Amino acid sequence: VDSANKYKVDPKLLIAMMQQDSSLGTKGLGAKNNNPGNIGQFDELGTDGVEGYKTLGEGVDAVAK
Repeated sequence: VDSANKYKVDPKLLIAMMQQDSSLGTKGLGAKNNNPGNIGQFDELGTDGVEGYKTLGEGVDAVAK
């Protein structure tokens, strides 16, 4: 909710996006690198540019932004 308020987005939309992308940060690469929105992740394409965050909060902020 803090991230949604910070970037002025609907918290329900933010949660829905993260649910769809990584099961709220519990599945796939999003769970491994604090990236619940899979921002900049290209695991299916096999590229090296997988982006991760130091904390889950940073990852949630990235989705909201």
